[in-house]
Amino acid sequence: MEQSEFEHIAKDIRQTALATALATHADADEAEDVAQDVMLKLWTLRADITGKSHATKLASCMAHNLTIDKHRRRHTVALDTSRTIIDDKMTNPAAYTENRENMTWLEKRLSELPATEYQILRLRQVERKTNDEIAAILGIEKSSVSTLLSKVRKKMLNEIKNRTLQ
Repeated sequence: MEQSEFEHIAKDIRQTALATALATHADADEAEDVAQDVMLKLWTLRADITGKSHATKLASCMAHNLTIDKHRRRHTVALDTSRTIIDDKMTNPAAYTENRENMTWLEKRLSELPATEYQILRLRQVERKTNDEIAAILGIEKSSVSTLLSKVRKKMLNEIKNRTLQ
């Protein structure tokens, strides 16, 4: 499919993706995100798309699967922070309690991050993936990984700074 042909049918395909996401119990913002993700993926696959019917079917299938993935991610806890390390230096109950409170606060802040930011941060910090590997996993540009990683790290740093100032 040529670029001009894709651009001509893009609005209809986006509406199909949006409707499918909403039908799969996504809220309005989540459905918009899904539709945008579908359009980006279809854009990368446009050379293999044979026509409007094919593109519409792909958009519907992708939107359905992406919405289900978002629902699943929302209900899982990816970071295992249940293990607290207590060494000989931290036998003080007050220090232990403070550490638990800090971990609870951090878990809450991480769960409030948008899915993409959380995923990039987890892949980089927990799974030690390179930017190239993260870009391949998420299907985005390497430069986008660097930008998003920087953005989420800065956001978390500001959250930590604000917490310590309180």
